[in-house]
Amino acid sequence: MQVEEDEIEFFECVPSSFIDTFKEEMIEVLSKSIEKEDNQKLSKNELVSELQKNFVIFQNFILRNIFSLPGDGEFSLERKITDNYINENFENQINESFVKTVEEINHLKKNLIKIENDIIVSKYHIDQLNKLLVENNILREVLEEKSKLSAVHLELKEKSDSLDKININPNVSGLDILLEDPAYQEMVILKQLKTESEEMNINLIATHKKHI
Repeated sequence: MQVEEDEIEFFECVPSSFIDTFKEEMIEVLSKSIEKEDNQKLSKNELVSELQKNFVIFQNFILRNIFSLPGDGEFSLERKITDNYINENFENQINESFVKTVEEINHLKKNLIKIENDIIVSKYHIDQLNKLLVENNILREVLEEKSKLSAVHLELKEKSDSLDKININPNVSGLDILLEDPAYQEMVILKQLKTESEEMNINLIATHKKHI
């Protein structure tokens, strides 16, 4: 049986599918009923065959009048009232959307490249700051050592001045007495320490310049 789209919308199903299902259900009911009866005049196959024959007559001459649209004109197709036929160029819309998407992707790529470059620059600045911190630590250590050496140098200078006073003191008689004097011997040692401290100071300054 040929089915129109209008009929599908009216019955909310495909009439032919309903007919097939109805036929299968009828055969199943008949088979179960025959199995329950012990004495039957016709066999199961004969009864099913008769049912199928009658169903062909029912389908061709009666069912077509059941599955048909009413002729009183009261039924109206909803889709023909509400659905609008849209005549637009969808290809242009798709192309425009694609172009817009590509532009957005390119814009995001540019921003990503800029962010990556900013990260590289930031890492460079951090490395430079770390180097400055290391150099400042070295410089601070050098200045601390220089301050200590300056204090030692001042102390040695004071004792050296005292030694010079001993050398010009008229009360000292004879070189042998001077050499045996413990104060003189201490002054000689302090002069040696002064010389060594000055050399150490020079070496520290040279080391600091190499690090810079």
